[in-house]
Amino acid sequence: MPEDRTHNKGKEQTRIASSREDLANCYRLVYKVYLKCGYTELKPEQMRINLWNTLPGTHTILAEKQGNLAGTLTCVMDSEAGLPADGFCTEELQRLRIEGRRLCEISGLAIDRKHASATTVLKLFRYALALTTGFMQGTDFIITVHPRHAPFYEDLLLFEELKKKPQYAPVKGAPGILMRLNLDTVRERYHAQYSGRPGKKDLDHFYFERDQEQIVDSIRAGLDEKQRWLDDKAMETLLLTESQLLTNEHAFRTFRRQWDAWNRAV
Repeated sequence: MPEDRTHNKGKEQTRIASSREDLANCYRLVYKVYLKCGYTELKPEQMRINLWNTLPGTHTILAEKQGNLAGTLTCVMDSEAGLPADGFCTEELQRLRIEGRRLCEISGLAIDRKHASATTVLKLFRYALALTTGFMQGTDFIITVHPRHAPFYEDLLLFEELKKKPQYAPVKGAPGILMRLNLDTVRERYHAQYSGRPGKKDLDHFYFERDQEQIVDSIRAGLDEKQRWLDDKAMETLLLTESQLLTNEHAFRTFRRQWDAWNRAV
């Protein structure tokens, strides 16, 4: 497991989920939180996992404190498989693709409030930002959120609303809002909005200056560690835990094509 040097020992650490155990623990937390919120059905495997979680261009991030999982989110890079949000509003995403944007969807955000701190979500997004812009050449974050959470993303993280939908099937028909954060301009916008504010309120410093060298080192270590075990067989094992995907021939063909291309590249 890669060393995380983004925080001192005993404090909350953020890193890439770099083992099968890490991934399983993250997807169990997502399932537990989504089940409590009424966003998913009961599942015997007690994990919330989909096709995108198993693709080579997807990375899950976790926050932990003293061995306890505090939170997680997953970065899904756009590919021939599309994005989870394509089931919500393909038209808006296609317009961005035509403009040459490289989309990264933030998916599977879940927080365990027993172990999380007040800044766990911000730390997860900071890590995701460094990973997406520095290692995945992403230009935009895409996220679908419940309307009651939209002010956090819009007012604090400066996401912009793309589309509202009264029902969103992947979360049992709960309402959803598709939001976007332009990563090409986010530094400029955060500087204008937050630079010079006292302490933790200076999100410009928090996101783009504080611990940046350590975060980049942690990402490199996590990607290297993950690549040591990451292969189509390991991810197929995760894929097969989701019984609905067993009979989805299109999903399985997509899985095979992407992993075949990955194996040729490496």
